[in-house]
Amino acid sequence: MDLPDPSTLDTVIKLGLKACFIAVLVIVLNALTIIAAGMWTATIGILAGF
Repeated sequence: MDLPDPSTLDTVIKLGLKACFIAVLVIVLNALTIIAAGMWTATIGILAGF
């Protein structure tokens, strides 16, 4: 089995890094949304408490 040529390998690495970056971005955005929703719920709870 011969090695893939370097440009192909480079493209694969770049695509992999891009996929990882997008995955991290999605996770961070989801976490922020959950935190924001939690804070919003807590704020409404406090206001309703008064």
